[in-house]
Amino acid sequence: MSTPIGIPMARSVADAAAVLSAIAGSDPRDPATAEADKHATDYTKFLDPNALRGKRIGVVRQLAGIEPNADRALEHTIALLKAQGATVVDNVEIPHLKELSEHEIDVLLYEFKHDIGAYLATRPDQPMKTLADLIAFNEREAAKEMPWFGQELFLAAQAKGGLDDPKYIEMRDRNKRLAGPEGIDAALAKDKLDALLAPSWGPAFVNDLVLGDHVVSGDPTVGGVSAPAAIAGYPSITLPVEFAHELPIGVVFFGAKWSEPTLIAIAYGVEQKAKAFRRPKFLPTLPVR
Repeated sequence: MSTPIGIPMARSVADAAAVLSAIAGSDPRDPATAEADKHATDYTKFLDPNALRGKRIGVVRQLAGIEPNADRALEHTIALLKAQGATVVDNVEIPHLKELSEHEIDVLLYEFKHDIGAYLATRPDQPMKTLADLIAFNEREAAKEMPWFGQELFLAAQAKGGLDDPKYIEMRDRNKRLAGPEGIDAALAKDKLDALLAPSWGPAFVNDLVLGDHVVSGDPTVGGVSAPAAIAGYPSITLPVEFAHELPIGVVFFGAKWSEPTLIAIAYGVEQKAKAFRRPKFLPTLPVR
């Protein structure tokens, strides 16, 4: 749904649509979902293999050009879209894209501090009640809890105020405005688009406990291709379309608030032609070619 809630992860668009149909709706504990009941529906009815015909989809090159495998998946998807009758508008720009990174992490830290405390309050069976309690525990048990990493984000979040802090409210509202009405909505309206398209991240990388993870794809200045939709509270769907060294490579479709039916239809149409699903092989190592 077009709200910051958990999202279905599934082996197919049809499965994801079925799960979303079951979980969609308003949560009385979360004001951000207040309008969700009005839009919840059976999303499986949008699984139309011919839905791409006549759709207008914009390619956001601002979020491409970072990882070659991801870019190859993007070009493959563009060809699939055109072959199924969609109109592809290239080089669509999302206004204010770079500005979204200025306060994104700060807003997340404020909200994490609040939300982790709210969650712990529902767990009377354990002694941890606040983020400060978790920090103190990690410090006492540092040898066991933090042999490979620290708790810098915990500490940064603890230093923030509450959700009534005027600084937080200003940053949150600014980010949502720039990402939503003045960002995604503006890009869609300019070229009369149904959805936007960008490459997802490149192949998954192995965690490096000594030197740190090797982030070789995605745009760190905006938190990756998922950031604009996530900040705005708008829907997006990530779809694998091909493989690199046995690792899936995908693309992301995202659009206006409450555009889940359109995104599901688009993703399903691409999926039917890409046929990229592979059963996991649990390989001991990856072939490198």
